[in-house]
Amino acid sequence: MNYMNKIVLIDGLNRSGKNALVGPVTSLKNSESIEMNYILEHIIQGVSLKLIKLDFAKSFFLKFFDEIFYNKFIARNANFRKTDSSSVLNFSFPKIYKSRLNKKDGIDIFSELKKTKNFFPFMTHEVMANLDILDKIKIDYKMIAVFRSPFDIVYSWHKKKIIKNFGKKNFTLSFFKKKKVYPWYVFNNYSQWLKLNNLEKSAFIINDLLTKSITQYKKSKFKKKILIISYEKYVESTNSELKKISKFLNTSFSIKTKDEIKKTKLPIKINLKEKNKRKNYLKIKLKPASFAKLNKLEESYKKNIYNLV
Repeated sequence: MNYMNKIVLIDGLNRSGKNALVGPVTSLKNSESIEMNYILEHIIQGVSLKLIKLDFAKSFFLKFFDEIFYNKFIARNANFRKTDSSSVLNFSFPKIYKSRLNKKDGIDIFSELKKTKNFFPFMTHEVMANLDILDKIKIDYKMIAVFRSPFDIVYSWHKKKIIKNFGKKNFTLSFFKKKKVYPWYVFNNYSQWLKLNNLEKSAFIINDLLTKSITQYKKSKFKKKILIISYEKYVESTNSELKKISKFLNTSFSIKTKDEIKKTKLPIKINLKEKNKRKNYLKIKLKPASFAKLNKLEESYKKNIYNLV
């Protein structure tokens, strides 16, 4: 199957603000509903850690996307849980999936998929940090890469107790050794990471993932496939940023897009006073070296998103 312009990844670090894009982006013309499938990112992570062979990943993804696209077109596995972001009931055009429930299973679906102009959006986590693996697998994709203030991400991880919930309480790929749990981010340096307190662990991971993401993007030969978005700019100037996104995806606003923007309660004004409070909290709680690394990233972020745009 020709996947040109059909796979769209909305990617970013956990707590980077991707959810603010889901409703408006999937309301654009020719969008399918959002797919939240951790298998995609777990396979890429497995290859990056040399636990999964590249050839296996290539073959796997050929069938993976075939199955996802096929199931979308017959509404198989459609999520009707109203409280879920991925629910078709929260999609701008839910009747599409209700009508697809009556479609006959069979080879004709593949013919429809070849002809469709629809794109299939996936929400992913930290794929940018392994961009070289994604490109080696030769998946044809477009990516909307969402970046956010490093201080705000670390603070959010701390308040949401992300570190404490690794293992059985969330879907981050994690490993166990000597009754200790650690996430894939620190697979090669977990013993050093385990010695840190939870806030320091968050800062350690965010610093590492952002540094890798920046490096990977700068090295990539396929930058035209990627649109870099600042969360702060997006929430404050939603209409103009969404127009930029729609142009990147070769689509336009639908009759539902403005409603979705309102439903997401955008645009909003960033509260600078609260941002400073979070920064000062981290300055007090983190070790000076950890804070200095984050501060360096923060200053770079303010300069055209790490000078990536």
